[in-house]
Amino acid sequence: MLGLTIVENISYGCSSHTFTYEDIINAARRAHCHNFIEALPMGYDTPVGLNGTSFLSGDQKQRIAIARALFRNPKFLLLDEATSALDVHNEKLVEESLNVARQDNPSRTVIIVAHRLSTIQSCDLICVLGPNGRLLESSTHAELMAHGTAYRRFVLDHM
Repeated sequence: MLGLTIVENISYGCSSHTFTYEDIINAARRAHCHNFIEALPMGYDTPVGLNGTSFLSGDQKQRIAIARALFRNPKFLLLDEATSALDVHNEKLVEESLNVARQDNPSRTVIIVAHRLSTIQSCDLICVLGPNGRLLESSTHAELMAHGTAYRRFVLDHM
């Protein structure tokens, strides 16, 4: 989080002439953070970041970051362990936000680096890397469960 307001964090790097306040709210809704932002004393104008982040939980910061990504509407989005430090409830909210990011723009490429099965199961293509970084296998969850070895072992170990 940057040492700015929530609205400035979501719209960071964009000229104020290119978007409306409604665009920011729309991105926050899609990232499942609008409700908790509205509940803050100053709403979207609440200062956060640097010294002000102590009142935001990890998942709230994560969802604001996802709102920033959705707001910018990139053609390519890289998410690295987006749910790694979250409890089950908040992991679900962030996963829903990630699904929105994936489905929002059909031409968008989303790469998700994850070790949690729930984060990757619904991906179009899952790539399994070995300890040396080499590609071991790749396909959908269903195909890898039916024919994969390393992925299937990973899934069975995490059930």
